[in-house]
Formats: sequence, structure tokens, C-alpha cells
Amino acid sequence: MRRLITLVIVSLLAVATLAWAGQIEGKVKSVDQSDRTVTLEDGTRIVVPQGMDLNQLREGAEITVSYEEKDGQNQATNVQVK
Repeated sequence: MRRLITLVIVSLLAVATLAWAGQIEGKVKSVDQSDRTVTLEDGTRIVVPQGMDLNQLREGAEITVSYEEKDGQNQATNVQVK
């Protein structure tokens, strides 16, 4: 019985972790090079980590972003320009 309860708890934690990841599509409203933040027209802010190229992200570009929520911020894991 303890094994079953442990398995259920671990499963629930795994599902909760997955809920923090997401994907969004939108048009770039602005790019702040200094804090590596992209703002979409709907107001969503995405932090682009070091190592990802910001040069392709320009105002008006249509993008798809995969991200994870960390420390209250949406941090990009993948960015594709359409």
C-alpha cells in the first residue's frame, strides 16, 4: 500500500512539473537587448537565455517560443522565427 501511495505522489509531482512548460506563438512587439527580453503583442514577456541569438528577433517577426516558467519568468527553451 505504501508503494502505491508513493507512486501516486511521484506521478502527481511529475504532472505538476510539466504544467510549468508551454509554447506560444505571436508577433514580436519589442526586444530589449540589455535584459534579453522579448515582448509579444499580447503582452507576454519571454526571457531569452545567453547562447540564444537575439539578432533574428525583430519587431514584427512572427515567432513560436517554447518556454519554462522559472523564478516567475517565462524563460525560452527554443525560439523559431516563421
